[in-house]
Amino acid sequence: MITLKHVRLVAAIALLCSICLPLGQCSSFTDTHHQIESFSHKLFPHDSAPGDYLYGYMLLFPCLFGLINLLAFTYPVVTILIGRYIPKRFGSIGLPLLEIFLCCISMAWLNYILLAATLGFGRYDLLYGGYIYIGANIIFGFTAIYNLLRLGRTALKPNGV
Repeated sequence: MITLKHVRLVAAIALLCSICLPLGQCSSFTDTHHQIESFSHKLFPHDSAPGDYLYGYMLLFPCLFGLINLLAFTYPVVTILIGRYIPKRFGSIGLPLLEIFLCCISMAWLNYILLAATLGFGRYDLLYGGYIYIGANIIFGFTAIYNLLRLGRTALKPNGV
């Protein structure tokens, strides 16, 4: 039986893997009459001009920008590990709130990355890496909301019932 923990873990792994997938493609400089691409080229584009595709790992710089980008892709794994190793009384309400906050910030970060790339290089369209990123973020965020509501419901019950 699939539990909520398994769904959260799959979403965290999918978000972590999306750092290696193309998030967007520059569509303002590409030729619309190009040859038919193979499935492997669509999956992992390799012979295009540099700057045509935007990957998450390309934005890992040794500065604050790179650290925020790394956190945007790895926060679910970090919060799952924190949730396993801290006592329940310390992270019962705070951890789901932190997960919801990081989910919102992560979605805004992808929007910022694509906007900055659009302003610098031309229009970027989302590719499957971006869709996986968004879907995994939404799933992880909804599971955090569910956990928060479940904890709130159990906290409101009287002790004798």
